[in-house]
Amino acid sequence: MNTESQNIGDYLRKVRLENKVELEEISKDTRISLTVLKDLEDSKLSNLPGQTYVRGFVTNYLKYLKIEPDEALEILDRAYDRTSPAIEVFEEETQIRSTPKLSFDIDSILNKRVIIGLVIAILVLGFYSIFIYLLKGNQNTSTPEENESQSSFDSSVTTSTLFVTTTTTTSTSTTTTTLEEKESRFPFVKFNKIKKAYYTIDSLDASEEIPPDYRRKSQDSNSLYVRASFGDCWVRYKVDDGKINSFILREGRELHLTGNTFYLNFGSVGNIEIFYNDRVVDAPSKTGFKLMVLPKEEATNHEYPIFADDKDNVPHFYKDYKEKMDSNPEESSDE
Repeated sequence: MNTESQNIGDYLRKVRLENKVELEEISKDTRISLTVLKDLEDSKLSNLPGQTYVRGFVTNYLKYLKIEPDEALEILDRAYDRTSPAIEVFEEETQIRSTPKLSFDIDSILNKRVIIGLVIAILVLGFYSIFIYLLKGNQNTSTPEENESQSSFDSSVTTSTLFVTTTTTTSTSTTTTTLEEKESRFPFVKFNKIKKAYYTIDSLDASEEIPPDYRRKSQDSNSLYVRASFGDCWVRYKVDDGKINSFILREGRELHLTGNTFYLNFGSVGNIEIFYNDRVVDAPSKTGFKLMVLPKEEATNHEYPIFADDKDNVPHFYKDYKEKMDSNPEESSDE
């Protein structure tokens, strides 16, 4: 099949119709939103989340039809390449001219030197004035190092996974951040109370489906095991008071966490299997995105979004972000 001129939507629709499968059926069995699937078949990539998520949707779509996704992913990647902003490369134009006969005009050379000298003097004076102005203006503001240290949080946690084990200890330093710096980094975010846990945990023991090393070892701590069985999945998590981790869990890889409380965000959640204390977690999602707080009884004690990114795209736990964020602009305007 010639894929050079084909778009991803036409490709997916064609193979689906050839297999005589309704879009609603794919949505129901893969747990991918029908709206997402329609946008996918219409090649409306701008309506969909990031490229990683869309690759997961396409992979699940085709695996449901028992079709290898490589060809479709190649079409998809080309589509993103075409829609990415073009980077213009400017090359200095070089003109080759015949060398004129040399003639020296002393007055002309001197005049040019005087003009160049004046230009340089003006530039130096201008830069010096700007430097003095900035120096005076920054006497009462915190330094970039102080501002950066403001984002540090007290944490001490050991997190184990099948592919990485990290131990992190971060100390908090007391700093002063000006209002202008605070507003530029922590814009207002509306947080909402989590009303209930939107997932269920099976009562049956499923430890036989989990590798022995990653089953629950002690009643004193909880165990979470995640397996990317059907495709890639974006993961962001935090265990107890530990640091926030974000990465893509590739298909076939596994994640194992131990602790008391787990805070998690998943993208393409239909690609993974989740086990909490050796029991299956059913986490349905219409969009592929999922927020989870475990254990279940802890969920309603928290707010969402559970993580919020500052202006530097650094993620923060919602409690920490709320302490630093700007006031609600709507409330300020009412005053």
